[in-house]
Amino acid sequence: MMAQPPHWQDTEGHDMINTIVKKLIPNWMNRLHVVQLELVSAILDRKSILCCTATGDGKSAVFSVPTLVLLEYNKCPEA
Repeated sequence: MMAQPPHWQDTEGHDMINTIVKKLIPNWMNRLHVVQLELVSAILDRKSILCCTATGDGKSAVFSVPTLVLLEYNKCPEA
């Protein structure tokens, strides 16, 4: 039986996102900003988002990190 994915927008989901990002991108010193984490977790929970910020605020990470998180999570969803 396959485990249910976490609710990404709660504390456990945020912790899992941060753990996966830290594992996959260890040289990323700044990690996800709070706003990025909120947007990434919303995307993972299949919510629609609208993000309008200045150049350099990390929008690209918001749209690429969910893919990385899901690929890593699907390798071992029980962990």
